[in-house]
Amino acid sequence: MQLKWSAPPEINPFHRREGEAPSEPILITVRTEPHPPKPELCTFRRCAPSGSTGRSSAFSLIELLVVIAIIVILSVLATAGLNRVSRSTKLANAGQRLGDQIALARQTAVARNLPVEVRLYKLPEFDSTTGGASLWRGVQIFIMDGTIAVPASRLLLFPHRIIISENAAVSPLMQNSSTGLGAEITPTSNVGAFSTANVRYKSFTIRPNGTLTASNNIPDANWFLTLHQENDPKPDGLKPANFVTIQINPVTSKVTVLRP
Repeated sequence: MQLKWSAPPEINPFHRREGEAPSEPILITVRTEPHPPKPELCTFRRCAPSGSTGRSSAFSLIELLVVIAIIVILSVLATAGLNRVSRSTKLANAGQRLGDQIALARQTAVARNLPVEVRLYKLPEFDSTTGGASLWRGVQIFIMDGTIAVPASRLLLFPHRIIISENAAVSPLMQNSSTGLGAEITPTSNVGAFSTANVRYKSFTIRPNGTLTASNNIPDANWFLTLHQENDPKPDGLKPANFVTIQINPVTSKVTVLRP
């Protein structure tokens, strides 16, 4: 932009002397640039210029409460889901452990050419070693060398709150009658940290040829038992919605783990 300016004679420092030619007007060049736009500050609700101080640019109390409520609800749902996954994992682990112990007994019987006894233990409540036998929650195998039972594994306890059901409809192998393993037996020595007064067991034997034997003539269809979480609700009155069934072939002693 160019501006032309001629100063009046009384203030013009370049006023001509007498006899001089008139001076030319002074040309002043002014360079102008457009102002840069103001930066904007974006908030959750809207974008406002940096100079804005309106109350609408901040979170309201209602918005904060809504966000907190959503976070709490999501946390509760996530925790419940994790608990279900954890319980299901423990149950599957217990079923796999029991199946592995029976498979180990079969392998040991074949390798040693001796009968191997599988004992299912009824022990005190969880986190206790006294108080009497009340829950089926342990297993151990023994090599039967004549009349001597030699431990072939350590006592294996199921994960916390996982038990074998005593209900005859879902665990016929655990029946006290002649169609199951029969009456409970008191061990002749302590079992791990449990005294004989607080332990009972039932057992079956795997022969070197793989067949099963027990004190009773158990029907082939009754060679199965069910594990579940202690105190889980039973919609049908027999078993919870989440369970593991261990089925044993009485001819080959092979184990099948079944889940719903």
